[in-house]
Amino acid sequence: MAKVVFEETQRFDQWWIRGIFILIMLVMLRMLIRIIDAGPLNKQGMLIIVLGIVPILITTFLLFGTRLKSRIDEIGIEAVFLPFSFSRRKFKWNEIKTVEVVDYNPLKDFGGWGYKISLKGNTAMNVKGKVGIKIFLENGKQFLIGTQRPDEARKVIDSYSSMLKG
Repeated sequence: MAKVVFEETQRFDQWWIRGIFILIMLVMLRMLIRIIDAGPLNKQGMLIIVLGIVPILITTFLLFGTRLKSRIDEIGIEAVFLPFSFSRRKFKWNEIKTVEVVDYNPLKDFGGWGYKISLKGNTAMNVKGKVGIKIFLENGKQFLIGTQRPDEARKVIDSYSSMLKG
């Protein structure tokens, strides 16, 4: 039997995120131009410019460089927010009680998008949308991975359902 694999990479590339980012960039650029036009730069002016540019560069990197990679294969289910390798989570089939593709509300259920950990220890990794792969672990904890391809994910999950512990 051929090994069935599901892989997905998602980015924060929604039009409204880009719009907000462009608006913030324009406001910051206007402020920097005003500082530069005000005359010769002293140490305080240079500090303001640096403190304005550094957050923009960090935000740009985080917003457009971060991606959610997920994989389902014969070993189990894995998700990671790159470039943050500390976020890597792997679940072997024998650790999983059940797994299903579900609809959810990112704001209501997790307080938004990104890497979220609740007070109960449940975790979510999502970048957009409202559909996810919900993993119920033997220890009672839950883990959700957002997906933009629920039908494909469901088919691969179903193909490994006999390997679940539950």
